[in-house]
Amino acid sequence: MKQHYSKLPFLMALILVLAYIPDKAQAQCNCSGGQPPLTVVYDTSGLIPPANDSTVYNFRQFDPTLGTLVCVGLEAWVTGIVRMRLENDEIYPINYTIKYTRSDKVSGTGLGTPLQNNLTKNYGPYPLAESDYIYFFGPDYKAIGPDTVLFNKLISTTISSNVTPFLGAGVVTYSYRVSGSTVVTGSSNYIFSINSIDRLRFRLTYSYCPNNLLAAGIKDFAATKKGSQAVVLGWTTQEEESTNNYEIESSKDGRVFQSIGSVKANSEATADAKYEYQHNLTQSVGGKYFYRIKQISANGEAKYSAVRTVVFDNGKTEKFALYPNPARGRVNLEWSGALAGDMRVEILNNAGQQVYVKTFEMAGSSMINLDIPTTITPGLYFIRTKDLTTNVQRLTKLVIQ
Repeated sequence: MKQHYSKLPFLMALILVLAYIPDKAQAQCNCSGGQPPLTVVYDTSGLIPPANDSTVYNFRQFDPTLGTLVCVGLEAWVTGIVRMRLENDEIYPINYTIKYTRSDKVSGTGLGTPLQNNLTKNYGPYPLAESDYIYFFGPDYKAIGPDTVLFNKLISTTISSNVTPFLGAGVVTYSYRVSGSTVVTGSSNYIFSINSIDRLRFRLTYSYCPNNLLAAGIKDFAATKKGSQAVVLGWTTQEEESTNNYEIESSKDGRVFQSIGSVKANSEATADAKYEYQHNLTQSVGGKYFYRIKQISANGEAKYSAVRTVVFDNGKTEKFALYPNPARGRVNLEWSGALAGDMRVEILNNAGQQVYVKTFEMAGSSMINLDIPTTITPGLYFIRTKDLTTNVQRLTKLVIQ
């Protein structure tokens, strides 16, 4: 038996996959009062690289200053076209059948379980004559396809229960992978090949409700970490009204805000005023915090500032392990949970000098397999990692043998 599987673009398949592209968003969520939300949409498509049957997409996180994110729609349209060649290599006629199986999978931010579509399709029977030893021609040969096994097959989901991973100024990452296999029955002596072309269209839709009214008079609002358990909030106002009241609101998910304190307007201010408020957190501090200022006028009208975020690492989130240590040739870096975005990894010598640096796309993975360059001599070093989304850094000793 001889069997070959590869991915080779061919003209008819390319025409088919470009023929139809759906354009209706699936993310449907409402704001208060049943009002439809506004949306931010990222849309991309392309052929899947033939080398590894997979591709990675990065999209911007939702900017919380735009409003309250209520849901996230993820949609992937998959088109797959296959072409097969089957040659009987026996000295007598054989009836052949082919079983084709494939799995298309999307994993990444916000997906505890990957989006997946499975397909099985049977071909045949094909009665092939005895081998004439002239390959890929004659009555002992069968050409199959091009066959569109998937045509803009939609796999999708809407996330509304936990949208926190989508908020911020970093990126969210998704990986798409297609895996396939064939089983040929009838004889053990045959020549078989399968060529395929796959195309993916991926769309990420942020549905959000805009802030009711932005307080135009609030300027330079900033949230800054103070130590490991406090946040200092500062802002200035223009054309201050002495009857204004300012409520400081905080949120852990960027959607539901609660008041954590209030500040009265500076009655002595003639035009501009400057304010500062310190939010002291508990021992369990960790993760991302969202802050905004609610300005309440004398008649009860409420307006809001833009939203600001800070990120704390309490040592309990994203626990990090390094093994083997001492290491020779390769070392594994493993986190306790899946990460999205980019991770920068540096190797520093005992004097703190950088001898190696590389940025990895995590794409929902929790592990990096780092090949130690042969140019690095044995000795004591340090591994420094930096999550480029959260800016969390870690420094760990490494002995290279």
